[in-house]
Amino acid sequence: MSDQFSSFTAKHNWLLVQFGEMGMVFSGILKGKGIAMTCLFVQIRCRPGTAYDVAAQIVMREIHSELYSTSGDFDLMMKLYLPNDEDIGLFINDNLLNIDGIERTYTIQTFKAF
Repeated sequence: MSDQFSSFTAKHNWLLVQFGEMGMVFSGILKGKGIAMTCLFVQIRCRPGTAYDVAAQIVMREIHSELYSTSGDFDLMMKLYLPNDEDIGLFINDNLLNIDGIERTYTIQTFKAF
């Protein structure tokens, strides 16, 4: 993995280990650790013919929890979790929007309402 993603990966691999040890709650809170997480969905529109390449780049960067191909106005949907103190816009800019083939994204932030 390139140096560009090493600090992100090191930080978030620890969180993934914690997910495995403690179990993940869909609200984004890790039981017993008090680490508040925000669940995001990012819809991704790709230039024609690039969806598979874009998906492969996302997988290589290990920034997603789940990744789907979708029908409609967007080609891919990515689910990810970020710590509450992480700047969402900066994270998307630094880790997603520099992938060749992405034309547009639409980010949906979730909230614990119930």
